[in-house]
Amino acid sequence: MNTMRNVVVRRGQAPSLPVLLSAACIATLLLVATGCGTAHDTTAPNATDTTTPGSGTGEPPLLSADVPRSTPEAKPVEIQELVSGNTAFAVDLLRSLAAPSGAAAEENLVISPYSISVALAMTYAGARDDTATEMAETLHFTLPADRLHAAFNSLGQTIATRSREIPPANDGDEPATVELSVVNQLWAQQGFTFLTEYLETLAAQYGAGLRTVDFIADAEAARQTINDWVAQVTKDRIKDLLPEGSLGDLTRLVLTNAVYLKAPWAVPFEKSMTQDGDFHLAGGGTVTAAFMQQSETLGYAQTTDWTAVQLPYKGGELAMVVLLPAAANAS
Repeated sequence: MNTMRNVVVRRGQAPSLPVLLSAACIATLLLVATGCGTAHDTTAPNATDTTTPGSGTGEPPLLSADVPRSTPEAKPVEIQELVSGNTAFAVDLLRSLAAPSGAAAEENLVISPYSISVALAMTYAGARDDTATEMAETLHFTLPADRLHAAFNSLGQTIATRSREIPPANDGDEPATVELSVVNQLWAQQGFTFLTEYLETLAAQYGAGLRTVDFIADAEAARQTINDWVAQVTKDRIKDLLPEGSLGDLTRLVLTNAVYLKAPWAVPFEKSMTQDGDFHLAGGGTVTAAFMQQSETLGYAQTTDWTAVQLPYKGGELAMVVLLPAAANAS
């Protein structure tokens, strides 16, 4: 990126977004798989059931292979290939959601493409034949399956190191804390058995297992259990993720994903410099919004289609990149 001074955070999908992200950024993904007909047990040869009771904190039983998470061992070129594919998927996803007919065309949008890729990679580990092929094409997975999961493991454990206490830069300063957590959870029908190979992949490469609930006997209780878990891991920022009636006795698998970020800016915005102004809406018209402002040397880039500025968080390992479409920039 080039550099620029006199940065004014004025436009974008939501002028309050930097405030939200500096306090806490949370995104969730929910996928629900349902079956048809009579419930049945999926026991297969070489399958294992390692269900264990909860930890005593009200957690549902955990179905998991008894193997530790693998030490990161993916090659840099494999991680780069994974990141390139994740980026391509992120662009596809954003274009789809923000298109005029997309789900978020008229909404403010906060997504975490990386965490969505991770969550779906956990289900991809159990996919075969046409399903696996179609998932790989959509998600831009180009590595062989075993190397793909190893690359996700290495990337995930690297990202986890970004959550840490930042030592004070000067004597007398207070230390700062960056909290970053990506949490994925599969919720499976109680009594179903999963292949050992699949459970070992989840444990070794993602440090995860499956929680079991009983959709068949009491879908409402299962819904509440999942909602309580999501509220807990997002520090009560997301409650009632699953609305009433969203699960039923044909539900067999639910995938939830939560991302939590709380980090201070490297260069904080001064509250005294915040001023009201006209915010130009994508569909036309204006609304009054509070604009944060600061003058600083920051990462900057510009093309004929967009302008971008990079706002780093303290520690220099995380940053927000704000993209401004050319049309909005000209208004």
